[in-house]
Amino acid sequence: MKGIDIYPYLSITYGLGSILYCLLTDTKYEKLKKTGLKAEGIIFDLDYDTNPITSFNDSNIKDEVTVRFVTKDKEWITGKIKQPFALYITNQYKPGEKVIVYYDPNNPSDFFLDSKQSEFFGRLFVLITGILTLALGLYLYLATP
Repeated sequence: MKGIDIYPYLSITYGLGSILYCLLTDTKYEKLKKTGLKAEGIIFDLDYDTNPITSFNDSNIKDEVTVRFVTKDKEWITGKIKQPFALYITNQYKPGEKVIVYYDPNNPSDFFLDSKQSEFFGRLFVLITGILTLALGLYLYLATP
């Protein structure tokens, strides 16, 4: 009895998941950019993510960018950027560099960095990867006797 090749099913599932995620998710950060308050912040620190699943462990890629800014109510906020479809490269930001931050006045630790990287291109990259993976999975599925 021949075993079932699981790779086509994994490829199809991953491809469909990536495509649906890109098309159906609406980031709260785009809304925050329209409704939040604007502040000037600085890049406080660049560091590597210690999570082995999400970390790239490459000397050119910094996975974590820490930003510090002052709210309208004179409250200091220091936190890591948590933006989807973003990858922070070493030379993209430098510690001490000024940046524009949009934050939720009711929860200032929820902020959005008006970054140099377009979310659109990150989303497009994941979408194209999903389409290619889906196509590969379908090809493998149809080619399997």
